[in-house]
Amino acid sequence: MESGLQLVSRTVDDLEQIHSEAGHAASKSQDTATAMAEQTSASNEVATNISVIASLAEDNASLVQEVAKLSDRLNASAGELVRLVDRFKHLAD
Repeated sequence: MESGLQLVSRTVDDLEQIHSEAGHAASKSQDTATAMAEQTSASNEVATNISVIASLAEDNASLVQEVAKLSDRLNASAGELVRLVDRFKHLAD
């Protein structure tokens, strides 16, 4: 009888240890899931920011092209102004 009680006691101890280890494993799994969710959120935020940067770069490229066109027009206008001033100088002479 005493041997049976010892077996039951050891079985209970083993089951309690298994239960404790299972709880520890579940806690670690939850920690891992939480960390993965945080990483997913951070990755999504990075992707969004990269999209914003790409859009800003496209806008900047468009503005640079517009400035180049305006610069060409200004250069042409300056050339025309120089030509007209030279013409008036010759008329005044």
